[in-house]
Amino acid sequence: MKKILFSTLFVTLTIICNGQIDLSLGLGIGNTQKAAFAEALYGNSTKNKVLVPPVFVAVDFTVDENYSIGGYVNISKIKVLDEDKDFIFNSTFFNIGIRGLYKFETESKFKPYIGAGLGLRSISIVDDDKEKLNASTLGYNFFVGGKYNINEKTGVFVELGYGVAILSAGLTFKIK
Repeated sequence: MKKILFSTLFVTLTIICNGQIDLSLGLGIGNTQKAAFAEALYGNSTKNKVLVPPVFVAVDFTVDENYSIGGYVNISKIKVLDEDKDFIFNSTFFNIGIRGLYKFETESKFKPYIGAGLGLRSISIVDDDKEKLNASTLGYNFFVGGKYNINEKTGVFVELGYGVAILSAGLTFKIK
C-alpha cells in the first residue's frame, strides 16, 4: 500500500510540476534526534557515538519560480554508552516525509531558500540483550538553506535548522 501511495504521489507531482525536478544527496552533523532521545531515557549521563551520520535524500518539484514541494528520506545510527563507556543500546533513526520550499529570487548562481517539512519519524533500538524496540511519531523540520549552481545540472547545498540534523550539506542534481 505504501509503495502505491508513494508512486501515485510521485507521478502526480511530476505531472503538476511546472519546472525542474531536483535530487539532493547529503550528510548532516548535529543529530537532533539522538541527543533528545538519549537524554529522555538516561539523562545527561550518557555518551553517544555516531555510527552513521544523518544521510539525507530529497526530491523537490518546482511548482513555480519561487515554490517547490517534494519529499525526503533520511537515516542515522548511534551507539549509546553509559558514564563508564559501557554499551547500553544502538539506535537507528529513519525519517520520511514531505517538504516545501520558498526560493528567493536572485540573479546569481546562489539561490537562498527557507522550508519546512512534516513526516514520520521511526526509531529502532537494539540493546545488549539483542532485544528490539520500535517506535514511531510525527516529525517536523524547519530550515534555511542555499544552493550554489556549479553548472546547469549540478550544484551544492547547505541547510541549517531543526530536523534530523542541525546542519546538512551535499550535492544537488537537476533531473528535469
